[in-house]
Amino acid sequence: MGSSPMNLGERLTALDEQIQELCGEAGNAGLSIGVRQNGKTIYTSHFGYRNLRTKVPPNDDTIYHLGSLTKALVTAGLGVLVAEGKLEWETRLLDLDVEPRFHQRNKDVESQATLLDALAHRMGLAMRMNAWAQMQQDLLLPPQEAINVLGNLNKTADFRTTIKYNNWTYAMFVLLLEKITGKSVEEFMQETFFRPLGLKSTTFAIPPAHDLAEPHITLTDGTPFKVPSPCIGNGTLMCGAAGMKSSLHDLLRLYDSLLTAFNDQKKSGMNSTPGNPFKETGMLFTSHNKKGSTEYGLGWFLTELPSDIGWIGINDGRVRKNPVIGQGAPPTKILYHNGSMPGYLTSVHLIPESQTVIVILGNTLAFSDLPDYVGGLILNTILGAKDEVDFLSLVRECKETSIQGPLRTAAKLEAERKAGTSHKPLTHYEGRYINEIGNWTLVVRVSGSGLRMNLNDLPETYYDLHHYHDDVFAWDCDRDAEAKRAMFPHLSAEFRKIYFQSDEHGRIASIHWSYARDEPEGEVFVKSVLG
Repeated sequence: MGSSPMNLGERLTALDEQIQELCGEAGNAGLSIGVRQNGKTIYTSHFGYRNLRTKVPPNDDTIYHLGSLTKALVTAGLGVLVAEGKLEWETRLLDLDVEPRFHQRNKDVESQATLLDALAHRMGLAMRMNAWAQMQQDLLLPPQEAINVLGNLNKTADFRTTIKYNNWTYAMFVLLLEKITGKSVEEFMQETFFRPLGLKSTTFAIPPAHDLAEPHITLTDGTPFKVPSPCIGNGTLMCGAAGMKSSLHDLLRLYDSLLTAFNDQKKSGMNSTPGNPFKETGMLFTSHNKKGSTEYGLGWFLTELPSDIGWIGINDGRVRKNPVIGQGAPPTKILYHNGSMPGYLTSVHLIPESQTVIVILGNTLAFSDLPDYVGGLILNTILGAKDEVDFLSLVRECKETSIQGPLRTAAKLEAERKAGTSHKPLTHYEGRYINEIGNWTLVVRVSGSGLRMNLNDLPETYYDLHHYHDDVFAWDCDRDAEAKRAMFPHLSAEFRKIYFQSDEHGRIASIHWSYARDEPEGEVFVKSVLG
């Protein structure tokens, strides 16, 4: 008599050995995975360690920083305010009661952009990723400066034509939420969502250290290196884009409640569900923007499988071709999002039709985005996809790209360097250099045989510069040295070059620095005095 076929929970458990192999190849410290279906958790599994020094493994209540999974809760919070009549999705950003007032150098965007445009990433503006943090998890600006940076961003696509992902808008919306409610984002989220749902490990504040999965970045030899914990959260810059922390247990319950509300409101045609805190879910889960086959709702990517779902994760660009998930299975609509920070990678995938929630939380910025690939593996298993994906080969390809990319950048830096040039006396470069909108200062001082450049007077956020050629100074591309300072990988050679510019009298008067990859024109910092 033959054995009975495995149920879904058993089929997912059978993946553990494969997932463990992926973790080892990617250099991952710890990983927590859970699947919930129709209100019941059918699978959880944990790999590696939340603390490498003490060898403590993660569990269902271990807390991880979530990165961009935060955005879905911010949009849900705004949805509550819309349902209460305190806000409208089509409210112009110019009309928002926030300080400073919204402004934008592109006057079409300034005059027309709405709440919906900003939440759906259809503003067409640069991302300027390096403007809020560059190393050691230090935040470069106070939270109110999000609006000034947003106003200064350059156009990189036409307004309302495509997905141009942007964190600065979500950073602004926390200021709006706090202004309307008179509460901090932590107080509002606890009262509105976390306490009603019985979530005890979810917060925008600083989580207890004994429950936290410590953050790591993988070094070239595959070793996860512990880095400082992110300080993004309640009352800081980027809180609305990446400030939430939670556990596997809490997130499975939270997303299940969200799906319950969505399915009920879709059926009833109402914008709320009795006994459920989520409102306006139809707007959250509706496509408001598109790029290729990928669509964006409000805090959620949307697609129909079979499809590539790797667009937002860090695997995109590290492999020649992203895998197609759900190949050979019936067409299935899903919602998903990924999160990435120095030290953490996360993902969530939702299947509304079967009320399925998949949550994957990792405490390593590893060679490969495992929450992305493991999410695809679990989706394929749940849907019964016929075409298997070789995820191990993909992780190995990511690993090779992660190691070779910095080496290519270092070689490019050396190839572009002009030999035989000289520089002015090092003291001529000293000074404070301030950007156009006055919220970024580069402080340059002589240090040994070169220069040290501090950002916004932060003692641990600095670059040690050596003479490159002429009046250009630079720092080397060293993957492991940058990882140990909690730097997100940045492969641009121009990013590492600091161009000192002279006035008509030959005196050093400014710095030109291309620090943002999608704004190659860079920014000019004008010299004042050294103080």
